[in-house]
Amino acid sequence: MIQVVKRTFSVLAVLHEEQPLPLREIALRTGLRKTTLCNILKTLENLGVLTGSRGGFYELGPQLARLASNEPDVERLTKLVLPHVERLSSALCEPVIAANLADTCVRVIASAKPERGLLVGDTVVRSACPFEWATGRLLVAFASSARRSRLVDRLGLPEERWSQVRSLEDLEAQCAAIRQQGWAERLSDDGEIQSLAAPVRVPDGRTIAALGVYLPKLRCAGRRRREVLDLLQEEAKATSDTCSIDRGVA
Repeated sequence: MIQVVKRTFSVLAVLHEEQPLPLREIALRTGLRKTTLCNILKTLENLGVLTGSRGGFYELGPQLARLASNEPDVERLTKLVLPHVERLSSALCEPVIAANLADTCVRVIASAKPERGLLVGDTVVRSACPFEWATGRLLVAFASSARRSRLVDRLGLPEERWSQVRSLEDLEAQCAAIRQQGWAERLSDDGEIQSLAAPVRVPDGRTIAALGVYLPKLRCAGRRRREVLDLLQEEAKATSDTCSIDRGVA
């Protein structure tokens, strides 16, 4: 085994067991000389695998968490999806977002809205709860069952935010229906706001984001609803194609 790889792994293993730790303690637990350890720590910190504090303590960094969760680079993903979000918003003359799941929240990574009078406000579009609107529900549906269980453990069942879900079994059934349909929708409780969402997927089957449209119900009926849904699905497919050829996110 290459020694530098073995030593690096020993550092990560120690911090996985307990963190944050000072350099002195990491050296004691790994048996590495301080000069060798400092070089490893500096390299890992530059890569974002570790995070160091002014007090000389180290802990596992965000880059390692991202790699472990198999999530795409958010900044890169934003650059890829933004042109599609803007194009769909322009075609529909409605607000459009791209979002993904970040821990227990819906993270908006790109958004666009046209210049027109009556629009759904940013407060609604940027709702962080994954059960609240179509975008979040779609992301939950295409997540793993283990992640859905963790969401319920952290947030509880949706209850009034998703009236058809009263148990984890109900949630699984609703998510299965969304996956089979290939898109999600939700009408607000007051019947005024319609939200629709479609997945952005890559060749290995992961859903790395969702495109969501939010508009007044009066502009989402009959043929107009079908038009909105068709354009949404077409742009989601085009976004998937763009992301699939980029190694940074696919």
